[in-house]
Amino acid sequence: MFLLNWTGSILKHVLIGIIGLIFALLPGTTMVAALIGSAIDWLLLLINSLIYILMIYGLVFALLGKYAEIPGLSALVRKNM
Repeated sequence: MFLLNWTGSILKHVLIGIIGLIFALLPGTTMVAALIGSAIDWLLLLINSLIYILMIYGLVFALLGKYAEIPGLSALVRKNM
């Protein structure tokens, strides 16, 4: 989670910097970088929330002694092991 937040923050700042350079010459586009930064923040929040929900789901099934079957993700993990 720490690595995801760290890389997401770096990615957000790089994208906002690039967009700021591109739109610096156009009048009235200062809000574009702020909107994109906000969208990236919401996306990172969504991803973090999904990861926490999956961790709780896996914990509950582990305490029950069962294998947590997550469609798509479980098949990918099983194939790579």
